[in-house]
Amino acid sequence: MSNPPCNLATPNKMDAGNGSQRICRVGNVHPSPSPDPRRCQEMESSTVPHRCYSRLFWGFIVVLVDIGVNRFDILPDFIGYWMISTAARDLSSVGPEFRAVRSLAGVLAALDIIQLFSLSSPLGSMLGIVGILLSCALVWQLLGGVARDCFVHGHYDLVQSAHFRRSLYLGCMIAVALLWIAAFYYQQVASAIGLIVVLTGIFATLLVVALLRTARLRLFGA
Repeated sequence: MSNPPCNLATPNKMDAGNGSQRICRVGNVHPSPSPDPRRCQEMESSTVPHRCYSRLFWGFIVVLVDIGVNRFDILPDFIGYWMISTAARDLSSVGPEFRAVRSLAGVLAALDIIQLFSLSSPLGSMLGIVGILLSCALVWQLLGGVARDCFVHGHYDLVQSAHFRRSLYLGCMIAVALLWIAAFYYQQVASAIGLIVVLTGIFATLLVVALLRTARLRLFGA
């Protein structure tokens, strides 16, 4: 008589007692596998950049939109710069450009808070010019980081678009700074110059916002 297979337990007299009708055995029970840390890291690494690009997008929207009530901005720019800074912090592993963006956005947030209390003073005007120059540096570094990310993923058309748009943004903001200075010397046309400054600033910011949205969709989907 052949021996029973080794993976089957041999019944004994203790298996059935008191008239039991069925014997149920559970063998070779293994604990549930623990989550693979590498898989969890891959899932996390794919979702974090998507959230960061979304935060960059909405940060620039906050900077762009001004909702004033009795000359008080209820959606101040420093909130948008804070969003940009935290997103750049989480993207710092992508490239050194995002580390620079984090610092520049933090400085711009601080400048905006100071400007809230010095809008009508010469200090406020000077800080406005400094803010324009810092925003140029921020966008230059930011779109450089986006171009690097798109290049790694093979979206070469977005790489060219990022380089073109940051150059165009730089030109627009230099024009804004020059027009701002000219408004002090040509008071009779200061209102017209102010309108041109606002429209140019909106156009330049929309260049960045549109690229961030496109890059997010192309890199990570909806």
